Amino acid sequence: MLILLCVFFTAFAHPFENNLFGHQIELRILDDKVVSVYDLELPTKRLQADFASIQKDDIEAQKTQFIQEVYQEIDWNLQVEMNQLLQKPVSVAHQEVATRNKGKFMVFSTELTYQLPPDLESLSLLNQNRMTDPAIFKNALMISSKWSVADTDMIIWKNGRPHTSLMKEWLMKEELRECRISFYPHTRWRELQKIWMNAIEGEPTTIALWTHIKRADANWFSDWKQGRTSLASFCTLLICCLVFSSVKMPARKWEIFGSISLALIFSLLSFSWAASIQITYLFLLVLVLMAIFRQEMAFFFWFWVILSLWVFPKYLLIILGIPIFVFAQKGRKIEPYFCAILSFVGIAFLYYYTKK
Repeated sequence: MLILLCVFFTAFAHPFENNLFGHQIELRILDDKVVSVYDLELPTKRLQADFASIQKDDIEAQKTQFIQEVYQEIDWNLQVEMNQLLQKPVSVAHQEVATRNKGKFMVFSTELTYQLPPDLESLSLLNQNRMTDPAIFKNALMISSKWSVADTDMIIWKNGRPHTSLMKEWLMKEELRECRISFYPHTRWRELQKIWMNAIEGEPTTIALWTHIKRADANWFSDWKQGRTSLASFCTLLICCLVFSSVKMPARKWEIFGSISLALIFSLLSFSWAASIQITYLFLLVLVLMAIFRQEMAFFFWFWVILSLWVFPKYLLIILGIPIFVFAQKGRKIEPYFCAILSFVGIAFLYYYTKK
């Protein structure tokens, strides 16, 4: 009786009993605004029972009034706070009422837009719609790379690290009525990180909150598995290469040609995680043996070759290699035993991180 004529969205309805009220929120935190898309799914059977006693002549007017009241209720009971201050939406858009799951649910969809302050420290969304009705919840959060999340109750943390996400799935958890996020202060470094992630790593400007949290928690090896090098890792490697460029090395043609050729081959080929580790171990052991037998060598040429296995995108190797090759014959000469020590440090570093 009450089913409206519209497109069916079967795949998106919640998969539980037909008497549960569904609350679905998609929160998008962009550079300068927050967009909240809220879907309230009302069981059709419950509505049919409520309208059973209404005369047929009044049914259309009652339906129109009911829809208006539901949307007013949604607007009133969906609250957003920023920096602990209640915010008013700058725009509200109500979608046409739809049905889902073959007419088992009526869906009321509202999009609310809020202006973001430049000094955003915290954001919370509270859903107080249909508090006394049995309910199920599904939250999805997207966030711009401009912001850096310090903490959120949408993630279960374990030993200080992200463990499980409470998003993207239907859950019967009343605590999902509230979503709270705190942010790190906005700094120049974070602006550089945003530029790096978007321009160098090719990351979308807006990503899922879970991906954002995991990305911030990643180390060098986690990034390698995703085929990227973070700004912090690149800066560390660049400082190392600048320091190494102050060491005098023999710039023999065969070593220059050999190291550049190997780096090019390693860059063109695709190695697995295990293969890259084994090749790195092999190179470091060869360098140790050469140092033990006091063979004069361009140690840091071969260090640069090892980087070709671990740096993404590969054109960053050119930047890292310039100081090493340009200043190879300048600076102070180091003893072979020091090269052996550096190789052992590299082996210990690789072993520690790959076994964690």
